[in-house]
Amino acid sequence: MLHTNLATLENILFWCMLINVSIMTLMFIVVISFRSLILKMHSKLFNVPESFVSQLLYTSLGLYKLLTFFFVVIPWIAVKLVSS
Repeated sequence: MLHTNLATLENILFWCMLINVSIMTLMFIVVISFRSLILKMHSKLFNVPESFVSQLLYTSLGLYKLLTFFFVVIPWIAVKLVSS
């Protein structure tokens, strides 16, 4: 029973990791490809300087990466080690 639960948890965490890394990669590609458009649009929309938008954008991408790593990747590795 415990092995089945660990296998299910491992599978769920794996798919969460795959989805989150895919979203992160897509966000990175979009930001790199359309950086100037994104900065201009958000700067005008929120009436803030482009430098602030850039800083906020990269901070949020970094935070998303850290949260994905700590709450999905590390637990997946731990479950993988325990279940094997």
